[in-house]
Amino acid sequence: MKPIPEEEKGYREPHDVTEEDLGGYNDEERIAIEEVMDKAIVILAVDVRPSDFSDGDYATVQMVWDDDPTGFTTDPRTFTTSSGVLIKQLGQLKDKMPIRAKITKRLSETSGREYYTLTPPDQRKKGGRKEKKEGDDIDFPLTFTESEVKRGY
Repeated sequence: MKPIPEEEKGYREPHDVTEEDLGGYNDEERIAIEEVMDKAIVILAVDVRPSDFSDGDYATVQMVWDDDPTGFTTDPRTFTTSSGVLIKQLGQLKDKMPIRAKITKRLSETSGREYYTLTPPDQRKKGGRKEKKEGDDIDFPLTFTESEVKRGY
């Protein structure tokens, strides 16, 4: 392929990509959704966008491990999903974030297909809150109940 001559109408000098353009994305932060399956996590943020690879949307989810002994001070991790059920649930919970939950895989009784869904984290002591340990500065409350998840809130 030949370069476009400068004289040609519409030619623009190429833009040099900067760290700001990339949004500080670090591939070391990215994990597979299977790594968070059936583990309590705290979801900090969700970004839903149209997929370039298939019809529908995909979500990029930023999270930290719920059992982080440092009080959620470790670097957040991200994973992506195109699960329609998860995207709908996360969209409905966006205003309540950060939220504590587990992601599990279930089998649909009607279609026989597997799907990902949010489930409440394990029951906690002291009225649904994580028991504080010495040195913990942050304590996220449980933000939704099992019945809310079933209703899609």
